[in-house]
Amino acid sequence: MKAIFIIITLSLFAAYSCMKGDFIKPGEKKTKLDTLILAGITDTIGVKYYNIIPDIKIELNNPWNDTDTVINIDINNDGTNDFSFSMSMCHPSGLGGGCMSVILTPIGKNEICIDTNNMWVDTIPYMDTISSNKNWSGKNSILYSYSWIMNQIPSPAKGYWTNNGIVSYYYIGTRIKRNEKYYYGWIKLSTNFIISEYAICEEYEY
Repeated sequence: MKAIFIIITLSLFAAYSCMKGDFIKPGEKKTKLDTLILAGITDTIGVKYYNIIPDIKIELNNPWNDTDTVINIDINNDGTNDFSFSMSMCHPSGLGGGCMSVILTPIGKNEICIDTNNMWVDTIPYMDTISSNKNWSGKNSILYSYSWIMNQIPSPAKGYWTNNGIVSYYYIGTRIKRNEKYYYGWIKLSTNFIISEYAICEEYEY
């Protein structure tokens, strides 16, 4: 009687496991995609990390000849650009005023974390959680922008990546959409516009 009870119990457990999707056939592999990533995390399973050598600086080397530049990032290294950084400024010959802006543009269905109070790119601190709970946008968003006109009070600079003589690093929250799945990631950017690292979640076997 005791043996029959044990057999019935094991049979019920196996049936429950199958209904829950936990039963794996011989040779079958299961994959998982995490629904969050920690800003700055580099050495954990399910995260693909890239250390950029040398760092990429968003800058205008010769604004007299070229007043804008674009830096594209392929965050999952699949051959398709996912995010675009652009810097532009008024031509130096323009008298009586000046301007400069740094904009981040998600490409395709990709998105970035923003501050909904002003739609600027959000500054995410180290080890903060990047997930669906953040505010996401697929539109062009300001990293930094300013303009001035002679004999007028300068407008306050826009954006959180204002240097003010002190170089700081923050993380930009990113997510790309592939086959109806979101792959969360981050880009490390300094307040003097140096891109040094980025990472993204990837599917892994378990």
